[in-house]
Amino acid sequence: MRAEVPLASVVVRTKNEESTIGRTLLAIANQSLKPHEIIVIDNASTDRTLEIAQNYTDKIINLDSRLPYNHAFACNTGIEHTTGNIAVLTNGHSTPVSSGWLQSATRHFADERVAGCSGFQYPVSRTPWELLRSKLLTNIIRSGIQGRNSISLANGIGLFNTVTGAVRRELWEKHQFDEDFSEWFCGGEDKDWAFYWYKQGYRFVTEPNFSVYHNHQGANTLKETFLHEFDYLMMYLGAYNRYKRNISGKPQEPVFMYYARGPYKED
Repeated sequence: MRAEVPLASVVVRTKNEESTIGRTLLAIANQSLKPHEIIVIDNASTDRTLEIAQNYTDKIINLDSRLPYNHAFACNTGIEHTTGNIAVLTNGHSTPVSSGWLQSATRHFADERVAGCSGFQYPVSRTPWELLRSKLLTNIIRSGIQGRNSISLANGIGLFNTVTGAVRRELWEKHQFDEDFSEWFCGGEDKDWAFYWYKQGYRFVTEPNFSVYHNHQGANTLKETFLHEFDYLMMYLGAYNRYKRNISGKPQEPVFMYYARGPYKED
C-alpha cells in the first residue's frame, strides 16, 4: 500500500507570549518541510501575541476566557481545525531546535504502527533545577529500563508530550485527549492518550531532532518550581496507573492518593 503523503498541521497554544511567539512561529514557517498550515489556539492573551501571530499563522482560534483553561480542550480544539493527516502540537514559548524539526517527526509516520512522536525540551533559562530535570529525563528515555507490565520507557510511550508532539490524526479522531483527565490532573492528557494507544499495540517514537528550546515562564521561586515538577510527576503516575488498571482488569492502589478515575472513555 502506498504511504500517505505527510501533511503536517502545526497547532500552537498561546497565552501572553509576545516575547517568544514571533521567534517560534518564524522557526516553524521556515522548516525544510513546509507546514501544511499553522493554527494558533489563544487563551485570552492581553499583550501583542495575536498581533505578532497574524504575520505567520493561517488561522487563530480564541478560547472562551470565561471558562477555566483545560489543556486537553485546547489541544482538541486545535486539532479539530486542522486538515492535515498529522497534527503537531507545541506552544508559543517553545522554539524548534532546527529547520529539520518538522521533517524529523513526520518521517516516522511512514510506519503505520507509529501513533505519535515527541522530542526533548531544552531549557532556555538553564537554571540548575531545569538543567538537572532535562538531564534526568534524557537519561531515562535513553536507558530503556523496563517498568512494570513490561513497559519500556524507551520503547513504549517514551516521554510523549504536547510541548513538542506529533500525532496521527486518524487515531485522534477515534480517541481524543481526555478533557476530564486533564481537569483532574491539570494536564497529563498527553501521557494518558499515549498509554491508551500503546495498549492497542501502537508505538511512540522519541526523536532528538524534534526537540525544542523551552522557555517556561512563571515558576520563579524554588517552591513554585518544586510544585510544578511534582504536578508533572503526578500527571504521569495518574496516566500510568489508569493504563495498568485497563490491562489487568483489577483496581490499582493510588499513588500518593492520586489516580485516574474510571476506565478509558468509549469512543
